[in-house]
Amino acid sequence: MVAHMEAQEANGFDDVVRALEARRWDCLVEGDIDALEDLFDDELAYTHSNGSLDTKASYLGHLRAGTFRYLSADVADVEVRVHGTTAVATGSARVVTTVGSANLTSTLRYTTTWTRSGQSWRQVSWHACPVAV
Repeated sequence: MVAHMEAQEANGFDDVVRALEARRWDCLVEGDIDALEDLFDDELAYTHSNGSLDTKASYLGHLRAGTFRYLSADVADVEVRVHGTTAVATGSARVVTTVGSANLTSTLRYTTTWTRSGQSWRQVSWHACPVAV
């Protein structure tokens, strides 16, 4: 009975995290940095597909400064696994960004981790790697 209740709870959180992931991608493309600030945990570790690492502050700083800008993101194959107050989402994305004056198209596989405190979920990590096409 307990396992069944946990499975139902995890399924509900699965939907919540999927919706948050979709919102995060939309915010990146729309440049809604204030909303991203609310979605990111203060301890965010953001590993880009080129291996560079950002904190919440440095990543949002790059977005605010226009160091890079997201033009589009086509996301697929999203899977969410909920483990208590932690959710791990994996997926693939074809992302078009502007870096400096150049447009860059990247095909990625990613893993991201979300944690729940009370009713709020926050993204605590992101790691992406390029996919050879």
